[in-house]
Amino acid sequence: MEDILIQTGQELDDPGRVAALDATGLLDSPPEEGFDVFTRLVCQTLGCRLSLISLVESHRQFFKSTCGLPSDQSDFRETPISHSFCQHVVKGGRALCITDARNDDRVMNNPAIKDYNVIAYLGVPILTEDRYVLGSLCAIEGKPREWTPEEVNAMEVMAMALGNEIRLRAMTMRLREQVEQMEEIEKQRDEMLHILVHDLRNPISAVLGCLSLLKDSEDPIEVKEELFETAEQAGGATI
Repeated sequence: MEDILIQTGQELDDPGRVAALDATGLLDSPPEEGFDVFTRLVCQTLGCRLSLISLVESHRQFFKSTCGLPSDQSDFRETPISHSFCQHVVKGGRALCITDARNDDRVMNNPAIKDYNVIAYLGVPILTEDRYVLGSLCAIEGKPREWTPEEVNAMEVMAMALGNEIRLRAMTMRLREQVEQMEEIEKQRDEMLHILVHDLRNPISAVLGCLSLLKDSEDPIEVKEELFETAEQAGGATI
């Protein structure tokens, strides 16, 4: 499992990664049960205080889902990049295990330690089909914790399932857009047909009326010629 998930590190502003992140349609989107189930599963499986699905941009990290936040922080959905541990998962392209952030050279100066009591951290990459790292599925504790290989492996499996969920959501969105486009084309076709029928109705009625009069008329030839000319003109208007 670890060999499958190890990636080449990516810069936060890598154009391909940025495009892949935008294409998900997840940034600034509301919470969804399909994603909340993953953060709940992390908390239940690892018995941790907090779990996040973190999508990392160059200037911030956006939390698509959270589990374990106090009720007064339920609207907590992003932090500036200065507070991001998950950026190191993107840059490293692999799982990041931190036992005690206060003593870890990689993050010991991160303000999230003091501001949000992030002490122990385990984050694994969320990958696209093209192997871009969108962000991190992470577990957080407010006290030192040693993460076991089994816990890392479990997180990697859940992150793979999460990546599949993101791809399925993107496919569903594309299909929905295609259906909406087809419905719009069908609506436009019906409107054009209605206009065409309306525009044809009056000239055709005139032609039929003139032909009926010609059939039943005993008027002089001059009158019939006039009716025929009227019918011919009305018929020409339909072409």
